[in-house]
Amino acid sequence: MITIFKDDLFKSVKSVRTIIVLILFIGTVFLTNKYGSNLPVISGNGSISILSIIFSVFSIFGILFSFIIFGGTIVKEVEDQSIRYLLPYISRTKILIAKFLSMFVFWLLVIAVSILMTLLMQSSTVFPYQYVLNLTVYFLYVSSLVTLTSVILSKEKLVSFTGIVLGIVAPVIGSWGLVSHNLFLKVISWVLPFRYTDATWQIFILMGISIIVFLAATILFKNKEV
Repeated sequence: MITIFKDDLFKSVKSVRTIIVLILFIGTVFLTNKYGSNLPVISGNGSISILSIIFSVFSIFGILFSFIIFGGTIVKEVEDQSIRYLLPYISRTKILIAKFLSMFVFWLLVIAVSILMTLLMQSSTVFPYQYVLNLTVYFLYVSSLVTLTSVILSKEKLVSFTGIVLGIVAPVIGSWGLVSHNLFLKVISWVLPFRYTDATWQIFILMGISIIVFLAATILFKNKEV
């Protein structure tokens, strides 16, 4: 399981798509920290407001970029049947956990670099625990969602297309549900991660949803024909 985790993590880091996404994310963090204080929306409390902007960027584009990088993590190996070479030696559950962890740890590293960059550039000694927790749980949710989608669908191109649609539509519906009086949209907004941007204890609701999504992926993968 550890070997699969390491291989997937290193492969993802070395891919062209990942490098482009990293440049966009880390570049945004750098530019926000460097020039964010000049924006009218930034208040006098410095890094907290800047972190709000950074968190918003991550939450808006996180789903889209996660599917771009990791969308084929399961379905590709099922589609080309290379996963059959692993099954005699390791259980399906362990394979799924290893691939999920490669996604999640990748985003944890991105979060760590972003927070460290912000603290250094803002000369801040106050660690933003709530921002880090919320962003961590957000990517726990996203990693679970990508895993489930990659298990359910049978073609890598279909997973990529679904990911692009979700990456564009989900932020719109999630944001709309926050201000709409429509009951359906309000319910949907509780299932999507965008309601929890500034959450405190409510972030544990999103954590619970993430665990349920991953468990669903595990059950489906156990019964999936490969």
